[in-house]
Amino acid sequence: MPKVSVIIPVYGVEKYISRCARSLFEQTLDDIEYIFVDDCTKDNSIGILQEVLEQYPQRKEQTRIVKLLVNSGQAAARKHGMQLATGDYIIHCDGDDWVDVEMYDKMWRRAIETNSDIVFCEFYTTDGVNYSHIHNNLDTLNKENVLLIIVGRMLWSLCGGLVRRSIISNNQIIYPTANNGEDFAIMIQQIYYAQRFAYIGEPLYYYYVNLNSITKEIGLDKYLLRKEQHCANINIVEKFFERENVLEKNLDVLLILKLYCRANFSTQVRDKNVTILFSALTRMFPKPTFAP
Repeated sequence: MPKVSVIIPVYGVEKYISRCARSLFEQTLDDIEYIFVDDCTKDNSIGILQEVLEQYPQRKEQTRIVKLLVNSGQAAARKHGMQLATGDYIIHCDGDDWVDVEMYDKMWRRAIETNSDIVFCEFYTTDGVNYSHIHNNLDTLNKENVLLIIVGRMLWSLCGGLVRRSIISNNQIIYPTANNGEDFAIMIQQIYYAQRFAYIGEPLYYYYVNLNSITKEIGLDKYLLRKEQHCANINIVEKFFERENVLEKNLDVLLILKLYCRANFSTQVRDKNVTILFSALTRMFPKPTFAP
């Protein structure tokens, strides 16, 4: 059984998959499983991936490239990869991002040292030239404050959280089908079932931001689709809390998510405004209730 399984959805990333795959195959952690999920990509992403893999023969037996029957979106690709994973811990990586070569070794060691169910790390946002370190300065993580950190500081990315696989396999996770906001819908459920958390205060993940796409105003149809998908995943969180009989105790968490949805996908709101919003929310909800 591998120590870590890494799940990588693949769709339309032929410009970036080589950089991503090399950073994965060069990991200092030897006992690792890579699951690339081809979401019926129309470009040459898989061909490039296979060419890169040929240069790392020691990783061939550790690498699986599986293809979905039809294009189903990132949420479905993540779910399929999670169901195939056999590692003690699971983490995700997006095909246009890349990771520090020691990322999974450091996170796995921290998990073992602390007997943690989930280990988080910091990350860079980058356009490939400029780098911005997202600092969080977290001293303690426990059941009472971890959801505040995840929701209040937008740290719900599955790519920055190493999760014990039994947290997923032993519980009834409600998997999203909508592609926008699927990260927080899954991560909040994982946090609910986890008991011990750890944090590495250094950036190990490189989140690639395409500045050209950010500066473009999205059309109304795409804007509405994103909002619809995001709201669908908020509804999954609400349904989950309701199923676990903790909905009333977590209404403030849902409010924060809904306000984030409104701010993040407004074509009139930029990063600065989102930061101001969350500063206000932190004052409004210093300790959002997260009832186990």
